[in-house]
Order: sequence, then structure tokens, then C-alpha cells
Amino acid sequence: MLTYLRCSGVVGRLHVRNTHVRFSAQMRSSATSPWMTSTANEYAFFDPPGRLFAIQASRDGIPFDVLHEYIDSAATFRVRIAGIFPMVNLSGPVMTNNETVTVMNDNLAFAPAAVLDLPFTFVPTGEHTVRATFRNVGFTVSATLTFDAAGDLVGFRSSDRSHGREGGPAD
Repeated sequence: MLTYLRCSGVVGRLHVRNTHVRFSAQMRSSATSPWMTSTANEYAFFDPPGRLFAIQASRDGIPFDVLHEYIDSAATFRVRIAGIFPMVNLSGPVMTNNETVTVMNDNLAFAPAAVLDLPFTFVPTGEHTVRATFRNVGFTVSATLTFDAAGDLVGFRSSDRSHGREGGPAD
């Protein structure tokens, strides 16, 4: 883990207060659904941990707005068709647990310096693997992190995120 933090340029730098990531992607709602072009903005905050993730996408000319919120002690997931008609409105402990895993993953991938100030613990489990645990808002989630020989993070696997899909947890 220390090699990863050094490779990421974290050691000896100012601590991270928040981040903004903007990207374009192809996404779909299931393995058989058609691909949708989308743009996303993620705002992450670290004191206390929080996340706003907004996606704008369209399929067959119909726009969709997606918002994931992880604020205070609760997470929500909302989808609106054409910005008006609610399609999905999820909240509750399962959603908050799932989003806690996402916050953990995003902190490690997008803002590794943030792990220095957040409730993370790390236990080596092999030459290139670490068991990471993240505690926040009453939820404890963990993942196995895999690093390549250079120390770069190349894998994140958690069984703590269910997504409510058949077949069990998702990576």
C-alpha cells in the first residue's frame, strides 16, 4: 500500500479536501441492454466523506438523468426520464452500504491521498494484495486490493456490494 501511495505522488503533499472527476463513457443497464453514451461528474468530499455522482445519458433519443448521493449518513439513487419522470428512487441501508463500497473504491482510485485522513485500515494478505477496510456512518466494508510489481493499484474486489442483482455480489 505504501508503494501505491508513493507511486501516486501522495507522500509529502498537502492533504486532499475534495475532488471533481468528469468523464464520458458507454454504459448500459444490463448485459443485454444497448449501450448508451453518457457524461458523468463526480464530486467527492473527505471531511466528512461524501459523494455526488451525476450522469446524463440518452437511449433512442430519450435523455436520462442519474444521481447518486452519499451525504451525511444516507445514500440515495435516483433516475429521471427527460429530467421529469421518476424511474428509480432508492434509499435505505442496503443502498448506503453499497455506496460506502463505491466511496471506498473511488477514494482509492481517484484520490489515494484521502485514505490518509479517512477511517481506512490495511492488512497485507500476500506479496501484491492488501485487505482494505473502510468504516463510515455505521457501515464497515472491505475489499481485496491487488497491486502490480510497480505498486500500481490494478484490482479492487469486494463482496460487500450487492447491487440487488441475481448471482450475488458485484466487483
